Amino acid sequence: MFTVKGDDLLYDGVRFGPKTALYIDHNELKTLQGAGVIRRTMPNRIDMVFVAGDSVVGVESKKPDDLSTSIRAGRLARQMRTLMKEVEVPCLLMRGIPQNPWGFESDDATAFNEDLFHVWVDLVRLQCLGVYILPGPVRDEDVPTWLGFYRPSLAGGRTPLASIARTDKKAAK
Repeated sequence: MFTVKGDDLLYDGVRFGPKTALYIDHNELKTLQGAGVIRRTMPNRIDMVFVAGDSVVGVESKKPDDLSTSIRAGRLARQMRTLMKEVEVPCLLMRGIPQNPWGFESDDATAFNEDLFHVWVDLVRLQCLGVYILPGPVRDEDVPTWLGFYRPSLAGGRTPLASIARTDKKAAK
């Protein structure tokens, strides 16, 4: 299991690297390069790991075509079980959601695409298990930036509530 100790990220008690890095499995985001990104063979083929606050965040990354086949083949369930066992904050990064993610037919907004229904049902189930569903970019180069936007909220505490609190306040007179 991943843990944080001081300035280090550990895996099963052994130093994995600095807690400030984004760790990416060598088979993922193949075009991504840059400072703060460390490629390595990840334990249990987890796609990405980073630290938010004092919590270890694990990310399984899926593009739309892979998401549906992963659910149907049972691969996503196995990947999520592994992620929930290895990190404190499991996330599913849904990269490049199509413009019509709900599956509505363009000529009839009430016709739901039955092929996508099982995907949405499983996403709700994952959320009930504590998996965060994160929208993500199509381009590999944009993934660290998007994960950076989510980092404060995934760190826990009152950050998510504080970030939306302004929507409940009335303007001062």
